[in-house]
Amino acid sequence: MGGAASIDKTRPPEWLINPDSTDTDKKPLDPREMLEWLVSLPDKFGEDAIFVMYSFSYDVTHILRHLRFEKAWQIFKEEQYDQDRTKRRKIYSRTFCGDPFDEFVMKYRHRKQFDIWKLRDPKQPWLRDEIGNYILNKDGHKIMDTIAHITLFDTHPFFQQSFVKATDFLVKIGKAERSDFDFMVEMKKKRDRFASEPLDQIKSYTELELRYLALMITELRKILHEIKLECAPDMKPIHLSKWYGPGAVAGAFLKNLDIIKNHYGDDIRAIDPSPLQIAAHCTFSAGNIQLMKVGHAPDLQLHSIDIASPTSIF
Repeated sequence: MGGAASIDKTRPPEWLINPDSTDTDKKPLDPREMLEWLVSLPDKFGEDAIFVMYSFSYDVTHILRHLRFEKAWQIFKEEQYDQDRTKRRKIYSRTFCGDPFDEFVMKYRHRKQFDIWKLRDPKQPWLRDEIGNYILNKDGHKIMDTIAHITLFDTHPFFQQSFVKATDFLVKIGKAERSDFDFMVEMKKKRDRFASEPLDQIKSYTELELRYLALMITELRKILHEIKLECAPDMKPIHLSKWYGPGAVAGAFLKNLDIIKNHYGDDIRAIDPSPLQIAAHCTFSAGNIQLMKVGHAPDLQLHSIDIASPTSIF
């Protein structure tokens, strides 16, 4: 079952349910129909809608399992698959899903963001002008010719606890009914028995989860908009463009207060960094002041720059 709903209770949820499903015999969703349904949601809810989920890795893997192994690996791990581990390389571009879903393109950032595009014509995926030349963006890259796109954000990192515990604060501030909360708790306990639960009851439970998640993020947005700092009287309301956790909030603060613009020196760069910058990368150890081993470690720089934690020393 797939569902989408907003905080507007007068608007019915959008459902995706196998038409052959019954209360006692739940049928799986067709993967192509599921992808078509997902990319259709922005048209149904409006271009300004923000689509969020809660801890969506499980859902993403159930979508990717229908793809060829190499494609699923590439999307989920952001890595070019090769049986020879030494030949695997990180990739940060979008992935064309290929047969049998060649009209879809995906990009996944673990526990952060999942994008799905639908191509106008899989055989001609790039925009061209009237004489057949590729149309390029400002960075000189080709532009995909798509007819639909959805971005899904994983909001679990904002709360870092179970959905039930995260929802409890809505009850405490009077935004959610205690009876609704108790019903969700009870249904959570039955998740492993949903195959025998009535469809209408599952839909009622799912609708509550969808609406309360939307309400949680709406309340978070209000809080961010209302933040004022005495040290920054000209501070504008905090607006997030990425809804996947505290890192997105920190990035919005840095941008809002022009911290990077005013304090990130011109000598700091991603390509051909200075010896001083390299030393700084190599000494950062994820906030830990203690190291398991101290000494010469030739490969420490590569590990530290990539993941901000010198795992090679453990």
